Amino acid sequence: MDTSLWPAEWPHDSPDTAMSIPEAHATMQRHLGCNITECGRKRAARDVLVDGGRVLEQHPARRDGEPNGPSRGSEGM
Repeated sequence: MDTSLWPAEWPHDSPDTAMSIPEAHATMQRHLGCNITECGRKRAARDVLVDGGRVLEQHPARRDGEPNGPSRGSEGM
């Protein structure tokens, strides 16, 4: 996505005030095509939803191809 075409300070910059959970949901829908690392508004919305327990924080897969965290059946090892 070419972020150089975005108008300055709109609408992809981080918001000045905290979003509510409904605002965060709407923002995530409006910014569906945005990259979370480039769009401060989408990142702020995601943070609100993670903090509110509405979305689980996702971690990238490890480079060796193994998923993050314990695998099924590994409890108690």
